[in-house]
Amino acid sequence: NDISGNADGVTGLKALRIVRVTRVLKVVRLMRVFRFVMAFRTLITSIAFTLKSLFWALMLLLVIVY
Repeated sequence: NDISGNADGVTGLKALRIVRVTRVLKVVRLMRVFRFVMAFRTLITSIAFTLKSLFWALMLLLVIVY
């Protein structure tokens, strides 16, 4: 009876360890996604500011040509 109680404790510890590892992996994955989102946000912001400058450059070119 004591042996089965010890085995249950070991399986409980294994389950707890699996839960901990799963949580750590979720956090690592979330951090990866967060870094990707921040880089994507920076890229979109840069493109938006570039389009504004490109618009004015095209307007100036249009005025010069016509």
